[in-house]
Amino acid sequence: MSFVSSLNSSNEESMIESDNDYNNSMNNEVKSVKKQNTRSKIKKQVKSNKNKTMARKNISYLDNIESLLKNEKIETDIINTITVKQGDNLINVKSPTDEKSSEYWTISHYKLENIKNVDIKNSITMADSSTILRILRELSENESGEESGTEVEDIVDDSDEDPDYVPNTHNFQTEEEISEVIRDIETRPIPPLKSRKRKINSTSKTDSNNGEKYKETDQNKHMITISNTSEIVGKNGFVWKTECNNFSGKVPQKNIVHIRPGPSYLAKSANTPKECFKLFFTDELINLVLLYTNQEIQRQRENYKNKTSANLSDLTLSELNALFGILILAAALKNNHLTTNLLFDSSFCGNRYRATMSEKRICFLINCLRFDDRTTRLQRKNETKLAPISVVWDILMINCKNNYKPSSYVTIDEQLVGFRGRCPFRMYIPSKPTRYRIKIVMMCDNSTKYVIDSIPYLGKGTVPNGQVAADFYVKNLIKSIKGSNRNLTMDNWFCNVPLILSLLHDDKLTVIGTIKKNKRELPTQFTDIKFQNRTSDTSFFLFHEDITVVSYKPNQSKLVTLISSAHHDSSIDPTTKKPEIVLNYNSTKGGVDSFDQMTNNMNCSRKTKRWPLCFFYNMLNIANVNAYVIYTHNFYNKNKNDEKPMSRLQFMLSLHKELTNEWQRHRLSLPKISRELRTNIQDALEEKQVPINDKPQHGPRKYCDYCSYKKRRLTTTYCIECQRPICGEHQKKKWKKAECSLKVTITDQAKDQELKNNLSEVVQTIFTRFMSDPKRKIVRSKLSKA
Repeated sequence: MSFVSSLNSSNEESMIESDNDYNNSMNNEVKSVKKQNTRSKIKKQVKSNKNKTMARKNISYLDNIESLLKNEKIETDIINTITVKQGDNLINVKSPTDEKSSEYWTISHYKLENIKNVDIKNSITMADSSTILRILRELSENESGEESGTEVEDIVDDSDEDPDYVPNTHNFQTEEEISEVIRDIETRPIPPLKSRKRKINSTSKTDSNNGEKYKETDQNKHMITISNTSEIVGKNGFVWKTECNNFSGKVPQKNIVHIRPGPSYLAKSANTPKECFKLFFTDELINLVLLYTNQEIQRQRENYKNKTSANLSDLTLSELNALFGILILAAALKNNHLTTNLLFDSSFCGNRYRATMSEKRICFLINCLRFDDRTTRLQRKNETKLAPISVVWDILMINCKNNYKPSSYVTIDEQLVGFRGRCPFRMYIPSKPTRYRIKIVMMCDNSTKYVIDSIPYLGKGTVPNGQVAADFYVKNLIKSIKGSNRNLTMDNWFCNVPLILSLLHDDKLTVIGTIKKNKRELPTQFTDIKFQNRTSDTSFFLFHEDITVVSYKPNQSKLVTLISSAHHDSSIDPTTKKPEIVLNYNSTKGGVDSFDQMTNNMNCSRKTKRWPLCFFYNMLNIANVNAYVIYTHNFYNKNKNDEKPMSRLQFMLSLHKELTNEWQRHRLSLPKISRELRTNIQDALEEKQVPINDKPQHGPRKYCDYCSYKKRRLTTTYCIECQRPICGEHQKKKWKKAECSLKVTITDQAKDQELKNNLSEVVQTIFTRFMSDPKRKIVRSKLSKA
């Protein structure tokens, strides 16, 4: 007797004794589930007949199910599922006989086409269903010999909805790990030409990093699903083979890289943080920003009454560098989203911001930052929507490509920059934390997270007519690495079979990535999660010339499809039971994501409603990360001992000091600044006293500012600190031994004593004149008594 028939007979015998027995016993025909009552009515009925209902469930149905499952052997083609509806969400799979979800729990036992459903009167609770599932899992594990403890999930194939799906959790690289990777690159000896094969990146603990292949043994044969035919045809007639081609054991030419990663020739001489930063924000880029910003300052200055205010003056090169330094400091200290009132509050954020420039000045400069010619913008907008910042953006991308040679593995993915203002190409993504974003497609080095090139998504019209969007972005990003035998790692938005073949044959680049299941080249058997009753941790390989695709099933409810032009066999890691393609993809797909994480951790962006300014903030982030990678490479290249480079926080703080140093010294030389501000600048420069000039200051003859009104001495000597005229009585002469030059300063004690004497003389004079006035007799008498 089969499992289904025994279940039906025993159910019939046990349920007749109950008051709410089945009216009709279950037969072998397929019956659909009908809605008899609403959920609220069922709850009321359960509350009114609680004892009878619980007894019916526990004795007539649940106990019978447990005994049958323990005594009967479950056949492999019997699947047990549970359908649940809570609100509008389905917990598990819907009943095959009812496309519309039911308002109650049902358990279905079906073998091939024979389906049986439990009536609404015998619906079970969540606790009962979990008990049944536990028994099913234990019995199935005992038959297969696997360990218990895995959860039974619903069969929902939604891997296409998550392009970043990974069977195991992806760990982002920290700054220390990136630094260690760069140290290994710089200290590794250059191998001979014959042995320059691409190092295999893998998350496994096996010897995959040494290039060893996983041998196919009897232990991992059960992990591979094999088709009955030697060839399988895709939906569009694309032919796949089920067995790989014979492999000689020699490393293919497509996997051999002859380029050593690291800075280019021009970038190897950059040692300090400022020198590394200037490789990307060159004088050409900064001069353009300076020119267009001054044009905007002159235009906005006409709207103010006091046009000669220092806050409205033209921008200089040193002040623009200081502005960049302030933004970098706010990013390093994670103060980028604080208001300017808090940034320039000495009790809250210290005095370093105030030592660089005033609050009103920085707000005015940020408001006036421009990156293109305003007069020709409308004409250039017809060519590209990125016209307000396209010139400086192109300069930065050229510098990124010219200053670094990436490693063997590069990653192509998208970066989403949060922005809620008005933008012609802003995207709305409700699944992300910040729903309104600007999309930038990037290509990064997987080892160091260096940004090689990037293209912003500009909405409709970005891609030429007749060209696939993924092909357009990939073909434009790889121009700088053509013919280098490097590997590209991409998600399923970019991967398609024609593109991968073109990259391999025309551009000499291999690809590893996920691929969507709806591609016309893939056969239906390859994307069927139930093909040949596949179990968990099984892989289905297909081959076509130089391309390998694998369908990996990590658990009963997931199916991941990947494609690779760098692999040519069905290698599987026996430890993790995952294909080598999956391991390589997991270890090389996080280049752009790790870069995005680094920029979000120390972000130069501030709140703005202007999308070109938001773009420029992201350019500062790119320059900071790339400059740090160049600095770390050059540090290990010149220091072969055990010294460690600066961390990224220390690097950005040092870069801030170098960018603001010149402008702070200029402010210190101004005569009319407060003593408190002078002290703040000296503290920021870490100098107790910064002399402006070693020689005495001379100027036109003026009255001494420290003499009384009676003396009123004329002098041509000026104080070197406050630039005020001072006579010989109130000055102190100091001889500098090194240069023997005269320095003039004010003696504080003499100054204070003189002020007291002057004050007493003034008060005595006023009192004498008042007492001698005849018209003040009454007041004079009172004052004399006082």
